[in-house]
Amino acid sequence: MAEDSWSLGYSDGSNNNLRVWLDGAAVRYVFKPTTPLSSSSGTYSGGKPSSGLVPGEFVVELWSRVQALAGHTEWHTEMRVMGSGAFTVSIGGDEQHFRIQPCVAIADFDKWLRGTLDLGASGHR
Repeated sequence: MAEDSWSLGYSDGSNNNLRVWLDGAAVRYVFKPTTPLSSSSGTYSGGKPSSGLVPGEFVVELWSRVQALAGHTEWHTEMRVMGSGAFTVSIGGDEQHFRIQPCVAIADFDKWLRGTLDLGASGHR
């Protein structure tokens, strides 16, 4: 990713929110999980909020995965339903929004994100 300015917003199928962005020479993330107070069930927790720096190899893999999901338009949906993934990609002032319907690809993306950044390690349904 050679752009001077970029960010990625991602909301998973349980409305846990992740933002990854270029901050000068560093890449940072912030994870804001769903809490029992904000969940539709009143009991779901997406884990603990977290933030920090991300390594360069994560960024390369992240963009590869996001581009693959964006390219598979047969997985896109207009509806925001439980289990879907919503993306906002901003690069150099241009913004793209897309949603991926519930499918193996978005489940794999979620699993990779959680494992790589250790997001919501204490989350439960």
